[in-house]
Amino acid sequence: MSPGEFERWYHTLWVSNPDSDNYLQVDIWKYLMGGQSGAYTEASLVRDGARRADPTAHIDASATVRAFTGKGSPDDISHTLYLALLAKKVKADSTALQQYANTWLGVDCTGFASAYLVFEGKLNAPVHHLPTFFSRKARLRMAVEDVQQGDLVIWWDVRAGHEAKPAGSSVGHAVLIDSNYQNGLFDTVESAGF
Repeated sequence: MSPGEFERWYHTLWVSNPDSDNYLQVDIWKYLMGGQSGAYTEASLVRDGARRADPTAHIDASATVRAFTGKGSPDDISHTLYLALLAKKVKADSTALQQYANTWLGVDCTGFASAYLVFEGKLNAPVHHLPTFFSRKARLRMAVEDVQQGDLVIWWDVRAGHEAKPAGSSVGHAVLIDSNYQNGLFDTVESAGF
């Protein structure tokens, strides 16, 4: 799957309705870095409510935390929305579920890139801050023409004799290459497009 196809998956998530055999569709479009006030509490309420509603339900606590803090994969977010429906935190209709997602869920650059790299088998587990994780582990491309589809590009400020630092801020930015170098440009996919 290309990074662009992976990004489109966030916009067409299908969530199983625990009260029927149908599915509800949700579009995850918001750039969400680190969650918002009350995110951890909401994640806990969703898990606890789902557990009360169905003690046998599979509940992935890590997936819910990732979903509420901008680090969730499409599967993490679908799972979290299913649990929210099960817990009766939201009414089981598409409009209500979309409004709930708009309020609480989204993805940031690291969450998107990390989820894609896990999906593609290039990472074993999600990484919350890719620039820090890869600063000493990355295999660098030596020429711009060597960059390939699926490559992770981290924007850093590297000056001779100094430690690598994020360009322009203390955070940095991560993007994925969706298509190879052509006519002096790359087609990048990043969560800023959400």
